[in-house]
This record gives sequence, structure tokens and C-alpha cells, in this order.
Amino acid sequence: MSVALTVSNLAKSFSPDILPAVDDVSFVAAPGEIIVLLGPSGCGKTTTLRMVAGLEQPTKGLIRINDQAVYDSATGAVVAPQNRQIGMVFQSYAVWPHMTVFENVAYPLKRRGISKSEARERIADTLKLVGLEDYAERSVVALSGGQMQRVALARALVYQPRIVLLDEPLSNLDAKLRIRLRDDLRTIIKQLGLTALYVTHDQEEAVVIGDRIGVMRDGKLLQMSAAVDLYNNPADLFVANFTGVTNTLSGRLVGRDGAHGCIELGGGAVRILAKVPGAVQSGESVLVALRPENIALSNSSSQASASQQFAGRVVRRRFHGGQSVYTVALLGTELDVVELGTAPRFASDADVLVSIPPDLCWAFASRAVDKVAHEHL
Repeated sequence: MSVALTVSNLAKSFSPDILPAVDDVSFVAAPGEIIVLLGPSGCGKTTTLRMVAGLEQPTKGLIRINDQAVYDSATGAVVAPQNRQIGMVFQSYAVWPHMTVFENVAYPLKRRGISKSEARERIADTLKLVGLEDYAERSVVALSGGQMQRVALARALVYQPRIVLLDEPLSNLDAKLRIRLRDDLRTIIKQLGLTALYVTHDQEEAVVIGDRIGVMRDGKLLQMSAAVDLYNNPADLFVANFTGVTNTLSGRLVGRDGAHGCIELGGGAVRILAKVPGAVQSGESVLVALRPENIALSNSSSQASASQQFAGRVVRRRFHGGQSVYTVALLGTELDVVELGTAPRFASDADVLVSIPPDLCWAFASRAVDKVAHEHL
């Protein structure tokens, strides 16, 4: 049965002399939902997961699984990790090398009062689910890294937990195995209807696996949303940068019309339209963020195009097989542009028209960006 996970105002301080590792984090995972916490090392995502598991004691806040408070600083309620009915998959495989695959998966059932026949049935079903039904009697040391991580997943699922927690479970695998197993992980979790909390620093992994993604920095949850919204409506420049924005234009907001604003670039010589998230006032300095894949290049102007177009010149071209990356000089700076396809369309030094869609670029206040930079000095 799927359950909800509620995290409210969760905080963790390891010392009063340093910033909190987790700072007032709140979110709700609906029954059967996969929530991914995404962020750089040290942002607090693993500490959050470990507090949900009961492996770290929060400083304050509330963690509830369905109607049961497994931690509540207001009432003093604390449920021991072994009584939370949570399955956990770690970054390391954490399998017992002296046991077979069957014995590793059987281990969590030994003290749960499950009959041998039911245990054998559960183990067989779980091994089939993770694609290891033919490896039951094999020693785990004879398995590949991907197979060992499947053993770890099977061990976390076999006793039918209410929630499964996964802490960077693919980071020790090579690139091909990571791609294959991340697809399988989502399929398996969804097939079981489990609620899951997944931690990673890999944005592609987060997009493939998560129903919603929460981006964290310095212990704070900056944005929690579906991947499409995260990519197309980032809450701030950190979220935009962490999810792939590599281009910025410096300018000044001169007017707003609802969600969009008019930005002067280059001392007022050029103006562009962009979305303006947050409370940015006219006259403020801004940075306009653009994704390379959202910029389009062409040879001639298109009257039908809804995008704003500017003259540019290709400074450099890099062919990556399935895509071409162009560095284009325009508006007093250089922008990277990505085009899919195995045939590059433009040569270096080619004159091009650059289309920038107003709905897919965002103007963030420079003061907020400066504050973030100051905090990291």
C-alpha cells in the first residue's frame, strides 16, 4: 500500500558555530510519488534523507509517514529506524560478500516472523523483479557492479517497506550501466507503487527517475517541481545554472508587462524580452539566463518566427557526433548554442541570425546573484 511522506520545517545543525546542514526544509511526497533531491555535494540532500530514515536525529521539525509521526520535535516523538518500515539503498553496494544472492536478499526477513515458504516466494518474486532470478545461488562477489546494486535494491524491497530511500545508488557504476539501471529503477519502483525519496547530484538522473525534483543549496530547498517546470521556470539563477543554463546577458530592467520584462543590453543599444521571476523592480540590474538548446540559428530572418532575432557570427564550432555546439558572438558577448543532428549547418565565421524566445529566457536580479556569490566567499 502506498503511503505519503510529509517533511515539515526540518532542520539539522551539527554545531552552533556553523551554518545548518539542513535549514527549514518542507515537502510532501504523495503516495506512490518519487521525489528526487538534487544538488551539489554538501547541500544537505543526503542529511535530509538520513533524517527520514532515522539515521540522523533532526534538530527540529516533523517527519510523518501517512498519519504516523516518526519524528516530531514539538511532541518529542521518535520512532527507531528499524520500526519505520523503510527500505534503503546506499551509494556503496553494501552486500555481504560471504553470502549468495539469495542469502543477501533473505537477510531482512529473518527477524520478521515470516515463514520459510513465504520468504522463499517473496525472494523469488523480488529477484525476478530486479532481473536476477537466474543468479539466486551465485556468490555476490561473482557479480558485476550493476548486478550487486540490483541485489541491494532487492534486499531493500523484499520485506515490503512503506517507503524506499535511495542515496546516490548509481554513482559507483560506469556510464552505460547508470543509464540502463536508472530506467529500470523507476520502472521497478512504479511497478510496486512505492513512495520513494531519491538523492543525486546528476540532473539527467533526476529527470529520468523523479516525478518531482527538489533543488537544494546550503541546506535550503530552493524549488520543488516537475522536471518540465523546473527546466522552463527556474526559481533563481542557481537553479537555472544547476539544470544546464550556461549563457547569461547583463542588462537593466526598464519595464514589466505581467510575467515578462523589457531588458536593455549594452547601455540601451538593444532591448530584449524575457520572463522576470520574482520581485525585480524597473531600473534594477539583471542577468538574463539562456539555455544553449533553446537558442535557434538561421541564415535569414523568418517573418513567422515569434522569437526575437539578432545578428551574430559563429566564432567556433565543435562537432560532438549527435550534436553541434556553436559559440556565437552577438550583443557584445558570446553565447553557446546547441543543435541536434549529425550534419553541422554552419561553419566558423558564418554570419547567422540568432533567435531568442522570450518565454525561454529569464531575467534574475543581479543583487540576488551578488548575494549568493558573497555567501560562498
